[in-house]
Amino acid sequence: MIFLIVISYFIVSCGFKVEGVHSEEKINFSTFIQTNNANTILYSDLKEIFSLNSIFVDSAPSFSEAVLTIIEDSSGQRMLSVSATNIPREFELFYSITYSYSIGDRVIVDPETIFVSDSYTFDERFILGKDIERENILNKLSEDLASRIYRRVFLSIKSNDISEQQKN
Repeated sequence: MIFLIVISYFIVSCGFKVEGVHSEEKINFSTFIQTNNANTILYSDLKEIFSLNSIFVDSAPSFSEAVLTIIEDSSGQRMLSVSATNIPREFELFYSITYSYSIGDRVIVDPETIFVSDSYTFDERFILGKDIERENILNKLSEDLASRIYRRVFLSIKSNDISEQQKN
């Protein structure tokens, strides 16, 4: 028991923290997420990460200071391997997004594409479990993309020193 307390103390004292959707790094601009399809997993995750980090996600571009434009958002799966009897054994799930971020008329993040993927094995005897595993992997990939986009936008704003320029 004492060992756990000592280890916990050292981990906390060295500045270690578990990274989640909530970040201490804030983007100080109300943001509108412009997309052709607001019914995707990624749209929900982006809205959540921006909202959890104290950013007002506007419902209309005319009220927002910044716009996150989702140019393309796609996901799917590819077969990676088959058995000797031609039965699928492994699939790759992927999620891809092309986006840009602008504040007013100034483009902060030029259009860029992020691609993430993961694979899972397939067994027709456990089809229900594999469907759940597939959905969990897609959710994980979407959360990863949303987090990467948030960090990229934050670092671009910080490196351009935009928040200070806007306030002056």
